[in-house]
Amino acid sequence: MKRRAAPPPPLISSYAFQILIFSLTSTLLFVFFLACSLVDPSLPISEIKSELNGSFQQGSAAGSSNFKAAKSIKFPFLPSRHQVNDFFQSSIRRGKRVFSSSKSGPYDFLEPKLDFLPPFATIANVDELIHDTLENDRPTLAGIVGVLDRFISDLRTSNQALASQAYNTLNNRAANPIHPADIRAAYFALASKHLIPLDKALRQSEYPKLREDGSVFMSLAAFREHILADTMKSAFRYSSNPDKLYVGAVVQNCFGGKGLNACKTGMQVVDAKRDIRQVMDAPPDENGIELFCSDPEFAKYCKAGQVRVLYMHETEAIGPATARYLASKLWGGENYYVQVDSHLQFAKGWDELYIKDLHLAKAFPNAILSTYPPGFINFRQEPPYTRGTRICNCHFSEGEGNILRVEMNGRCKENETRPSQMPFAGAGFVFAHSQLLRDVPYDPYLPWCFMGEEIAYSIRAWTSGWSIYAPRLNLIGHHYRPLKLGLPHYWETVNRLFPGMADILMSSPRKRIKNLVGYPMYTKKFVEKECQTELTKARKFDDESLYQDEKFYSVLHNLDLYGLGSNRTLEDYLAFAEINYRTRTCGDLKWCSNGEVE
Repeated sequence: MKRRAAPPPPLISSYAFQILIFSLTSTLLFVFFLACSLVDPSLPISEIKSELNGSFQQGSAAGSSNFKAAKSIKFPFLPSRHQVNDFFQSSIRRGKRVFSSSKSGPYDFLEPKLDFLPPFATIANVDELIHDTLENDRPTLAGIVGVLDRFISDLRTSNQALASQAYNTLNNRAANPIHPADIRAAYFALASKHLIPLDKALRQSEYPKLREDGSVFMSLAAFREHILADTMKSAFRYSSNPDKLYVGAVVQNCFGGKGLNACKTGMQVVDAKRDIRQVMDAPPDENGIELFCSDPEFAKYCKAGQVRVLYMHETEAIGPATARYLASKLWGGENYYVQVDSHLQFAKGWDELYIKDLHLAKAFPNAILSTYPPGFINFRQEPPYTRGTRICNCHFSEGEGNILRVEMNGRCKENETRPSQMPFAGAGFVFAHSQLLRDVPYDPYLPWCFMGEEIAYSIRAWTSGWSIYAPRLNLIGHHYRPLKLGLPHYWETVNRLFPGMADILMSSPRKRIKNLVGYPMYTKKFVEKECQTELTKARKFDDESLYQDEKFYSVLHNLDLYGLGSNRTLEDYLAFAEINYRTRTCGDLKWCSNGEVE
């Protein structure tokens, strides 16, 4: 009987086979995570998946065969297809590389938090944040501030160079004398380079996500403000919900230095008869943000990210309208928007009471509360509160190119049950639902503007479907500063930079406003012809300056982005406000001063 031959020994033991499979699996996982680290974070998820699949499929035929064989085996310790997909959707940081997240929180755009001190602090990974904000439909507040910082930095470089040319022009040393149109064109070029791409990107992304939680965003434009800290302390101390109050401050200070950066006072009275006034040397300005955030009572709000700050040297300060534009970009989606000056006192419960008044307005949510706050002397921080006042007058200011100026006229009655309508908004106090910032975005093409801002904003808001109301109570007091204090004004800084040119520069945005609000003479053709005439007097540039392009000498840039609304017509507004451009008259508006229209 033949004995059967013994079976050949197995080529690999069961234990060794398990080791082999484990090694193969580990290798695949390593390749998987390596591929993840190499994927361009700006790609959409679908493209990232394709890129990773391509990485696996580009191996050798043997490698592909082994990969397919491994796929056919079930291993409980391997991630499932759904787990892998979740991995792609999660947010993973590898150094500076970040995957987008579909599971991110609703307010992730507020990360990373911005430093409120020191002034001009750099933002980590700012290039990436700016790129995500402008190009990848992933805007963040830090990315927005990064864009604004670059705009301000370029403006500083431009202003310093132009100021040197202006000085040489004044002293007859300039080969090519500078003209105010050159200065304006330089600003417009930088706005077109930095600010317009930002605004277009934010509109496309519908940034930020709107909150409906009673939070309030306060826009503060501060020019060399000596009581900024007191203003902020009053706002938080008397707020009903200070944990829901967020401040966006544009701090335009003199930080000290030599030459153009030396600090000066405003025009001060220097003799007993008040006949002699002069500008004097001054120390660097106190930083109101630092004073506020170092106070133990308020430091927690700064640490919680409730104070957002954009710093500027005073030499880059070009008027309140532009400062308000910049401050509006610090909005983080808070429920309500309040725009105020930086020298104020607040009444107890001001935020809660204004919100209640806003909701009572007949046009809410498309309602705006606005007024000229009373001075400190006539203001009460405790009940009974100061009654509200109405902005019901206007007139054509001959000394300012016949621009429309709006004025207060009329006081609210004690028994009024809801706010009453008026045709005008005052820039020193605006309170509304924050959708206003989307529907009526601030216009960055109003540099040096002082008069004309309010009528332009009133008409833009009204034609966009927003109605303006007088609040029944004045819950904010304003420090109206007498000239004898000698406090500095931005136009004095402009005149130091560009001697003798401040008035001309301040008049240039009026042409844009007059065209926008329908002055019959200021047609597009007329304004463009005026700008062309200025261009012939302007300096001929032989360098690579942005503003050598003739288009920047126009004042009508991007009116489609910052123009009138389409909900109501300009003609209807002029009838409502009783404005007649041809006779340069305003009606008596008794319906407004009497509070007759809800």
